[in-house]
Amino acid sequence: MFVPLDTSTLLEELTRTDPDALKDRARDLAGRRAALDAEEVDLLGDAARLRDGSHDLFRDTAAWLRVITGVAGHTARTRAAVARALAVLPTVLDALRDGRITFDHA
Repeated sequence: MFVPLDTSTLLEELTRTDPDALKDRARDLAGRRAALDAEEVDLLGDAARLRDGSHDLFRDTAAWLRVITGVAGHTARTRAAVARALAVLPTVLDALRDGRITFDHA
């Protein structure tokens, strides 16, 4: 009797054991992470503008991020500082969006 090959399982196994496939997965993940970091930069810019426009969010953008997302205070302060810096560095922000650099490089 003929049993069809389950290609999805085969592909899944291959991507877990093939070194080149693992490299591709790592690169893809890094690119998606960079895109999310860039999106967060945009979000923090929006939050800072709302706060500056007399909306009572929190005492600062980092405090807002910490309370809303639950990240550590140090992480929130770092992310808010990078967002402020990237507001005047559009080329660097574009590189982050495109995955050419990571958040740590920004």
